Amino acid sequence: MELADGTLTGVHTGRTNPLAAEWLAAHYPNHTLKPEAAYDNFTQEEMVESKEAKTRFDFLLTDEKGQRTWVEVKTVTCIDDERNSMFPDAVSTRGQKHLHTLIHATQNGDSALQLYMIMRDDTKAFRSASEIDPAYAAALKEAQKAGVQILALQHKVTPTALTFTKALPLSV
Repeated sequence: MELADGTLTGVHTGRTNPLAAEWLAAHYPNHTLKPEAAYDNFTQEEMVESKEAKTRFDFLLTDEKGQRTWVEVKTVTCIDDERNSMFPDAVSTRGQKHLHTLIHATQNGDSALQLYMIMRDDTKAFRSASEIDPAYAAALKEAQKAGVQILALQHKVTPTALTFTKALPLSV
């Protein structure tokens, strides 16, 4: 989509996971990559207490030793007045659940990665949109403290391609 200032932004969310898969394959070459992986490592007590059930993550990376990394991917197109990309652009209870489950995974010996795919190349950093969803922002801070890796990957959008350009600094 072309914005009023001529900036192109990728709004087709169906393109995000294939881009993420390409990036993960290139940056985790000795891992198997399973899309749409179900995380159900909750104890019966945890499921009753928190009403959690299976959570499906976008990817599961597994290295040759069996170490698992759960990966959740979010598409980002929203920016603020200071040209920071931000997520979410609306209240995201599903996104909050994903973050809490990534935290649970790290507490149980797995690794976790929250991957933000910035679908425009006119931003300078990434932040959580605390003014839109304070609960998501709090969960993201908690996730970072718990050891969930957080990456924001910026992409250049052209009429014919989406290309990774760089990782953006985080302001979580």
